[in-house]
Amino acid sequence: MLHVLISNLHRSDVDVFSLVVALEAVYRRCKGSFACVVQISKDLMVGFRDPHGLKPLLLGERHHPDGSVDYMFASESVVLDNLGFSSMRNIMPGPPHPIECRG
Repeated sequence: MLHVLISNLHRSDVDVFSLVVALEAVYRRCKGSFACVVQISKDLMVGFRDPHGLKPLLLGERHHPDGSVDYMFASESVVLDNLGFSSMRNIMPGPPHPIECRG
């Protein structure tokens, strides 16, 4: 599945449009249920689920006093809770959820 995704990302400067196009190829070739997180580059991480949403994928945030924010994808909220993450939201099936990594 990841090979299909990466082989359809033809550019080094990946944007949301190119991610959507690459995911369309994944959804055409890969059947079944999945939740996936991929570090595309040092600056971009993306989470996505199968079009039917059978496997869960959550995104949590952890804020620091200096204003920085950590992000974490997980399949269960208890993992995020135990590591001090909050503002959890469910990643919807289908479209990619990109996170820009800074620092």
